[in-house]
Amino acid sequence: MFDANANAAAVGRVNRRIKERHRSAYVRVLETPEGRAFLMELAEICGLYEPVETPEAEGMRRVVVHIRKEVENLGLIDKWQRAEKETADFKNEMKRILEQTEQEEHEDGITL
Repeated sequence: MFDANANAAAVGRVNRRIKERHRSAYVRVLETPEGRAFLMELAEICGLYEPVETPEAEGMRRVVVHIRKEVENLGLIDKWQRAEKETADFKNEMKRILEQTEQEEHEDGITL
């Protein structure tokens, strides 16, 4: 005979294991600088921070919005925010290097 309570308990165990696995995967990605950089690149490619102009772009954006919501739901939003800060810092450093190079070339009489 089918025991509905036993089945519900099994479903609960399965759901907990799935959630633990997802959390573990997100933690592993977000615990390394390379993993955080990867997620930020994905967010940028998928247009998380830009207005959506095409149905294809909206689909891509939905994927990264889902990922971000999962990060938030798993209590890892601080790691996402760290990734955003690291990305902004990296972009600022690259901009500074380019500006410094342009300035040095200008001082040397070289133009790009």
